Amino acid sequence: PDVIMNIRANDITTSSVLLSWAKPNGQSSHYRIEYEAKNETTENTSIKINDLIPGTQYTFRVFAVAADHVTEGRSDQISLYT
Repeated sequence: PDVIMNIRANDITTSSVLLSWAKPNGQSSHYRIEYEAKNETTENTSIKINDLIPGTQYTFRVFAVAADHVTEGRSDQISLYT
């Protein structure tokens, strides 16, 4: 899959953020969101991340993952404060 584009952060609170992005070119089965030492996955082009620490800067990296569940496209990232 191609690189994720147009990552946006919406509904930023002291403990959560709603991330969304444009579907990349190529085939992808799901997306992996990496931040701190954590990973989340979703099949949608958005995800709500909860249980964040207030006043902390986070950098979220989003990868498109191919159907083999191994191959990943290059990530795009967004940094923000809660």
